This record gives sequence, C-alpha cells and structure tokens, in this order.
Amino acid sequence: MSKASPLVVKFMLMSMGTAAFYGVATLFAPWSLAKDWMYPAAAASSDEGYDAFRFLLSACLLGWANGKYQVARLGPSACVEFCKTNVAPMLIFVWASAKAGAWDTPVWGMFTAAYIYFGYIA
Repeated sequence: MSKASPLVVKFMLMSMGTAAFYGVATLFAPWSLAKDWMYPAAAASSDEGYDAFRFLLSACLLGWANGKYQVARLGPSACVEFCKTNVAPMLIFVWASAKAGAWDTPVWGMFTAAYIYFGYIA
C-alpha cells in the first residue's frame, strides 16, 4: 500500500464543506429556487412535497458532511478508503444529474474524478 497524500485530507474537508453548504441551503431554499437551481431531478415534485423532502435531504447531506469530517480527522489513509467507496454513489449521482439537465453536473463530475484520483491513483 502506498503512502497516502496529505492533500486528500484537504480535499475531504472541501468536499465536506460542499455537502454541508447544500444541506443548510436545502433547509432554507424555497421550492421556486430549489427546483431549478439545486435539485432539478426533483422538479416533478411540488411546493408541498418539497417541504417534507427538504428536511430528509438536508439531514442526509449534513450526515454525509459529518462522515467526511470524521474521516478527515482519521487522516489520509481513512480518506483514501472513503474516496474508494464513494465513487459508485457519485457516479450514480452524476448520471442522475446529467439526465435531469442539472447545471452543476460538471461540478459533480469533477468531484467524482477527484474521488477516483485520491482513491485509486494518488
């Protein structure tokens, strides 16, 4: 096993910040903003449906952010293992985002590429 780069911890913290930002923004964003900007894949929903959905999604995103924080605290080797196991969910997310025509699909593609790099190449 090769020595893990300390840069992977910085990437993990940046990724944590992104998940936390989306989690908090989800709590406060009105449906009119979220359906077009944040979650176009959920555009078939409604204002009422989003009201219930956003609390669940926010909790998931904040939980994901917390997991990334805890992994970053454990150091580079733990971050590498997280990156490896996070590639599959990220690929599904990128596919769903692209299918929905989300404006930020390239961002998630770059995150996925970074997970692949830090998990399997670096």
